Amino acid sequence: MKPPRSLSFGGSTYKILYPMELPDGDMGKCEHNKTLLQVSQDQSLEQMKSTLLHEAIHAGAHAMHWDAKEQTVLKVEKMIFSMVRANPSLFKWIM
Repeated sequence: MKPPRSLSFGGSTYKILYPMELPDGDMGKCEHNKTLLQVSQDQSLEQMKSTLLHEAIHAGAHAMHWDAKEQTVLKVEKMIFSMVRANPSLFKWIM
């Protein structure tokens, strides 16, 4: 399955790019002013999925006018990622 190329939040659509690497060794980046998410390919597929979820949380928080701190986003990312992985039937049912 191909990775998503865009995500929508609160009326904004974010383009998703997958560069080989990002500056400063970052694994992901969310640029609200450009409605752009970037996920480095310089990580495993599982890490890329988790990184995309992380950046999507930043975008969603921005759309909700929630100034989510990085540590909070990390915790939410880990919680949702593990929940999805452990309970795929729940998410299939929601969809």
